[in-house]
Amino acid sequence: MKKGVFMCGVLGVGIALLGMAVAPSGEKFGFRYVAISARVVDEEGTPVSGASVSLWTEDISDRGVHERFELVSDADGYVTAKGRAQVGIGYEADKEGYYQSRKRTMIAFAKLPKGERIPVNLTIRLKRVLNPIPMHVQFVTVKNSGINWDFQNKCFMYTNTISGYDLVVGDYLPPLGNGRIADLSFHWELTNIQIPPGESCSPSCRYDTRFEIALTNCVDGIMKGTYESTDEGESVSELRSDYSAPESGYERNVTYWTSHDNQGKRITNDDGTKLYYFRIRTETNLVGNVTNALYGKIYFHGSYRRQFQCYLNTTINDRNVESTRRKDLNNIP
Repeated sequence: MKKGVFMCGVLGVGIALLGMAVAPSGEKFGFRYVAISARVVDEEGTPVSGASVSLWTEDISDRGVHERFELVSDADGYVTAKGRAQVGIGYEADKEGYYQSRKRTMIAFAKLPKGERIPVNLTIRLKRVLNPIPMHVQFVTVKNSGINWDFQNKCFMYTNTISGYDLVVGDYLPPLGNGRIADLSFHWELTNIQIPPGESCSPSCRYDTRFEIALTNCVDGIMKGTYESTDEGESVSELRSDYSAPESGYERNVTYWTSHDNQGKRITNDDGTKLYYFRIRTETNLVGNVTNALYGKIYFHGSYRRQFQCYLNTTINDRNVESTRRKDLNNIP
């Protein structure tokens, strides 16, 4: 009896080991074998050799990184690696004289066919360091000069509130701060509020919002920029703007509106633009040509445009905005 039990146990272990031997362990739990090929190029598409590239595959663990490969690009700018991935691929690339690029690309590998190594092709673009300058860097949270609490409907009411911000001083105008000139004006409106009886502000509400950033000087302006692309396979550079602010094309304001219905749906004209260039303290001659101005850029963070990071070049008529707030550049308080 004992011998039979022992033989059954051995047979069971043998079957389990056989199963482990033939099972494609790399394909368990949504993992797939991948062959990564990445090419490092500059802004003109010219290969960049000798760049340090850290490639990694991602899984759903707390750590996130499944395998990591430390590589150096060859004469044609290529690096390659083979491994296993579950939910994505990431990289970080550096070289002296260039801005770092970093990117994570999420891929649903579990939905892709098993049995064959999946090719993943990436293009890593490195921007050259040209003429970085120290800039006046400010992190701004948009404030409102008047917020009313509606006790009956239990919600905040932003009705025609305006706040002025001094980009040179780096503060709001009184009563919110000690700024002196309102370079920017933030205008909030919440209108057409319809709340069902017995309800409070919730997804069942119907309301509209409007947010405007206006330049108070009639010849100042703001304009949208092209934020560093986050499409599949594209790099996200440490320098996410152009090297210089545009010379022309500025508008007096930018306005975003959103309409919410009582079913929780919303429509908006907000296209998600995160980068803006601005021109302030502008002076012109008799024929309208700009003679003096200060230039800079704004990066918006998060939803509802309530926070942004502002870079101001304090040199008159210098449109250079090449700054990433590295420690050696951020020497203006």
